[in-house]
Amino acid sequence: MRTQSCFLVVFAVISIWSSIVSGKKKLSSSDSSDDSSDSADVDCPCFDGYHLDNDDLYPLDYYICSSDDTQTQFTTSDSVSCVNLPYLLSDDASENFFRFGVTTEEAHTDLFAGRCEIEVLDADSESYVEYTLGLSDDELEACTLVIQESHVYQAVCGANPNATNTQLTLGLITTCMTLEAVREHQLALQEIADANDGQRASGYSGYDESVAYIVAQLEAAGYTDIEQQSFDFTLFSVNDNATLIQLIPSAVEYTYLVDFTTMTYSGSGTATAMVKAVDFNSSTSGCDEDDFDDFPAGNIALIQRGGCYFVTKVELAEAAGASGVIIFNDGAAEDGSRDGLMTGSLSMDYTGNLPAVFATYQLGVEWATSEVVMSLTTDTTRTQTSSVNLLAETTAGDEENVVMVGAHLDSVAAGPGINDNGSGSAAILEAAIQMANVDVTNKLRFAWWAAEEIGLIGSTYYVEELLGAANNTGSDILNIALYLNFDMIGSPNYVFHIYDGDNSDGNNTAETPDGSAVIEAFFESFFAAANESYKGSAVGANSDHFPFTAAGVPVGGLFTGASAIKTEEEAEIWGGDAGQAMDPCYHQPCDDYDNNNDHALDVNADAVAAATLYYAMSTEDLDAMSAHISAAFQPAAMNMITRSDGQREERLGHFYIS
Repeated sequence: MRTQSCFLVVFAVISIWSSIVSGKKKLSSSDSSDDSSDSADVDCPCFDGYHLDNDDLYPLDYYICSSDDTQTQFTTSDSVSCVNLPYLLSDDASENFFRFGVTTEEAHTDLFAGRCEIEVLDADSESYVEYTLGLSDDELEACTLVIQESHVYQAVCGANPNATNTQLTLGLITTCMTLEAVREHQLALQEIADANDGQRASGYSGYDESVAYIVAQLEAAGYTDIEQQSFDFTLFSVNDNATLIQLIPSAVEYTYLVDFTTMTYSGSGTATAMVKAVDFNSSTSGCDEDDFDDFPAGNIALIQRGGCYFVTKVELAEAAGASGVIIFNDGAAEDGSRDGLMTGSLSMDYTGNLPAVFATYQLGVEWATSEVVMSLTTDTTRTQTSSVNLLAETTAGDEENVVMVGAHLDSVAAGPGINDNGSGSAAILEAAIQMANVDVTNKLRFAWWAAEEIGLIGSTYYVEELLGAANNTGSDILNIALYLNFDMIGSPNYVFHIYDGDNSDGNNTAETPDGSAVIEAFFESFFAAANESYKGSAVGANSDHFPFTAAGVPVGGLFTGASAIKTEEEAEIWGGDAGQAMDPCYHQPCDDYDNNNDHALDVNADAVAAATLYYAMSTEDLDAMSAHISAAFQPAAMNMITRSDGQREERLGHFYIS
């Protein structure tokens, strides 16, 4: 329905891909019509075909889907094995007449030199357009094929039961991968949220119905190997907004979600007491037992962010007899990014029951330098429950060289999560549908993760299980060649980010296993071919790729931004609003179907499909993966998560943990 000519021009000539598809098969006809095509018995080298559109000529791959989802193919006799087929100018195959030829492989390097002649004859108007691109008469005669009759075949796009063992090309899959289809999946997720209290969080009915929708789509596409992997976790719920009221020296009621917020996995209760600052103005406030030596039991502990995990600060405060905890931001960034509120988590490791909130830097300093009595109340519930990861894989492909493509399916409890992460979930679903009948070289495994929003719980469980199996069999984790992660790829105020696989920006907080840089280079070539600017995204513990990096599996992925503020420079490159969040509705009720940028989602959905197909056909450009498993991988132990520079990891999923 939409063709990105610039992308197709450059991508059609990637030499690695050309070698992969050189043996591609023809689609079997969905009807029994005779193939009466005449052909010359010629011997000429093959390269990609041509697509004529509005007098513009550019390379395109073997098959093309038209806007009505039918597949057009011109057939030839087996004696001509190298024919490349142009697309119809008309919806009616009988109105088009084509003559075209091919030339040497070297012509790939120069898009408009030494190519062939194409004549297009419209039977009604008796007029034709001729393109001669430098072939001699002898070359043209040797390489020209006249197709006298064409045959229309059912679409190779999508799950066509009559198109088994079909080979797609990069050009085709990005044409089949329509924005409209991805948006349709997002709309379905929105409707599910609407019917389930406006959210799709793990542990709730909205998530279960989201899983059911994905399963139904996969089954309709022909997938039979579908697994729902169950795991237990602690579900955290905020039953009511926390309250924070200053009683002395004056009465002040602070505003929830503006001045302070409930920390994830906080206990529930009320504390009314003096507020006591703990090791104020220190980068390690509340990180050591000694910080609480003179702490008056029963007071509310006021602790500055930094130096250790939030759960460590709260546990030490509880051990010292605190009745509640306020952690405030540390103001340590010149750009003000560590002044305001953020989503802080104590993690499932916290089993105490202190009410704990997070506050702004400005208020924390004010309270620390005054004698203050506060009343702090949180109303929360922690419940043991279960959820499921959803996994589906292709029948075809090498089981010992698995390409994994994943996105988290859950939303936060505060909203429907249609960008975060309905965008990634919808994109990989549509990619799975398009890949359903492709005769892949490597097995494809698609994953929709649960409970990412509360700490990468689903993906961590999956990798832990594989590592456990690897300890017994030595194979399961080693069979994963790479993992591609897509989390928030349609942000309204977007910036195109590619996971920084080689850490060239120097901002990664997690090791990037060998091969990650190669995946980054693939995405860079995609965006360059699409004439789209891009920048690196730091690889850390902020999404479901992290358990895979910790296990030594090469990773790559895309991201369009969350709460980070778009700079003036970024606005000049990608448009949008400088000084505003890349996703103004991040983790809010307004993250709905309208919280989207069509262009960002369109380009990224194509990139998802292209990378999926590319690595499904070959992982030869990646290093051997079998020697990269980390014996120290312990994601369940929060205090074991360390950065590549030896420091703490500050985030786990979308929540800050320190």
